[in-house]
Formats: sequence, structure tokens, C-alpha cells
Amino acid sequence: MAATDRLDGTELGDCLADLTTGSNIHPGVRTIAAGIRTIAEDPTLTPTDVQLLLAQLAASPDACDTVGAIAALIEHLTTATQPALNPLPAPLRKDIQHQGELAAWQLRDPDLRTHPATACAALDTPAANSGQCSVCGGTFPDWNGGVCDACRNQ
Repeated sequence: MAATDRLDGTELGDCLADLTTGSNIHPGVRTIAAGIRTIAEDPTLTPTDVQLLLAQLAASPDACDTVGAIAALIEHLTTATQPALNPLPAPLRKDIQHQGELAAWQLRDPDLRTHPATACAALDTPAANSGQCSVCGGTFPDWNGGVCDACRNQ
């Protein structure tokens, strides 16, 4: 099975397909979708990598993470002084700004980060930072798993 097949038919795969197909998808959105796919299909991820990714995606207490960046982008795009919105009537621009502020506020909500932060904390335990030998079953700290040196050298 090819790596790209792993996401086919999944909620994530379908979402990424929607964000990359079509003539009206902004190149920046295609790049974001490609980055998400790269992360999702990375076969080299370790528990430490997953912990770091969760923090970068949505576990920063001050919203300086990917979700926070999306919130700031929405706010930036919908501000009443956004040049792209200048042709619109002022009351409509103000309404658009208000909706953007509400969206950004919701995306910055600390409660949104509770579960990813809890997962990060769980990944910072001895059990998460050890690996098990696929031959002898031994568990070794700070090791990703596979075949331990003792079994490999037999």
C-alpha cells in the first residue's frame, strides 16, 4: 500500500482532497494541506515528534500555535481596513470584521487546547519515551523500538 493510500477514504484524506482540488483554491491553502498530508503520512514520527507536533498544532496556552495562526489570519482577512474589502459598504465591512473577531476568539479559546495539551503531557511520561523489542519483548527507555542490540547480535 502506498503511503498516500493511507489517508484515502478517511475524514482527513477527504478534507485534504477538498482543500487541494478545484480551480478556486488559494495556493497558500494548497500548501497548508500539503503540509498536513506530509505530517500525517510521515512514517518516521516518534512519540517525541507527536508531542512536539501537538504543541505546534493546538496545545500552546497562549495560542501561539497553528490554530492560533489560523485565528490571526481570519482576523487579519476580515478586518474592516482589509484592502480586499474596501469596495464593500462600511456597514458590511464592520459586520464581516465582527464575524472574523468572533471566529478568532473561538479559535483562541484555551478550552480548545485542553485535549491536545493533555495528550502532550501523556507523551511526556516514561512509558511514552521507551520502546519495546519486537523479539525479546524488553522495554528500553529513550528508544523507539524495533530489535534491541542484544537480539540483533545473537
